[in-house]
Amino acid sequence: MKAFHPGRIHWRRLHPTHGWTFLVMGVYVLLFNTPVRAAEGLKLVEWLLRSGASTSQKCSKAATEISLSYTLKDSKKSYLKASCASCSVLDVVRESCQQVHKKAEWKAQEDQLRKVLMVFANASSSQASPRVSIHPGIMDIWEKFYAAKGSHDLTFETADGPVTAHAQVLKEASTVLSAMLQSSMKEGGSRRVEVNDTPGSAVSLFLELLGLDTILYTCSSHCKPDYKTALHALDLAHRWQVEVVTALLVEALREMITDESFAEIAEHAVLKAWDRSSDTVSLVPRVLRGLQKHEWRILAPFGRSTS
Repeated sequence: MKAFHPGRIHWRRLHPTHGWTFLVMGVYVLLFNTPVRAAEGLKLVEWLLRSGASTSQKCSKAATEISLSYTLKDSKKSYLKASCASCSVLDVVRESCQQVHKKAEWKAQEDQLRKVLMVFANASSSQASPRVSIHPGIMDIWEKFYAAKGSHDLTFETADGPVTAHAQVLKEASTVLSAMLQSSMKEGGSRRVEVNDTPGSAVSLFLELLGLDTILYTCSSHCKPDYKTALHALDLAHRWQVEVVTALLVEALREMITDESFAEIAEHAVLKAWDRSSDTVSLVPRVLRGLQKHEWRILAPFGRSTS
């Protein structure tokens, strides 16, 4: 499923046999498998939430209940059954928690359910924007539109050469660029914007994200952009006050955090957090939360306790 662009997945669809939502299916995988496979199920739930699945969506009225059994030492069976009919994934998890509470045989499942509740809570607090499904044919049209360089009427002078675009798209997306292009400023007359401190790949990424949310899955060069390119593109989105592109890049950078990229991403996050004149400050905590898992590796050599 991860091989497809989220825009091509209809998240409101239900399982054709069981009538479950995508998230209920993820919870079932989490409960049914061994602890190692359950960890994979938890990652699946996190990915589903990031990609557009909703915790409020309900299963069908005739949805199959979740039913698991555990054989005790005396050969008797202990059951975990959770009704799914007209229930959201939160309802299913809540009922499952009640059934396994303080039952030794279901200790592993109870631990997994607590973890998935934390995932739901974190997803809710991040207030990620909802995703919508786009027909592949519409995406193809937009890709051709953005690739039609013959109709481009605006040039960005980047650190490694010119990158062209449609001026009207930029004016609609950014009040800053709109003011520059419609005024007596030199950009308005020449239709050229100087960004000599920015690589062309970052400008191209910024332009792509205005029309297509492709950053985590594909790009014009058919490769995932590296974190340095994403950071440069984030600087442009911040400079020109294009909130939607900022949000997409912040989300992508959370997934790019490694020991190598930690310092640069952290620096950018802190700098953006101090700029109170921009609404992007509300998005910075998403990056900062992603940094937490790498914090101990950076601070430990300097004497901070990691216990």
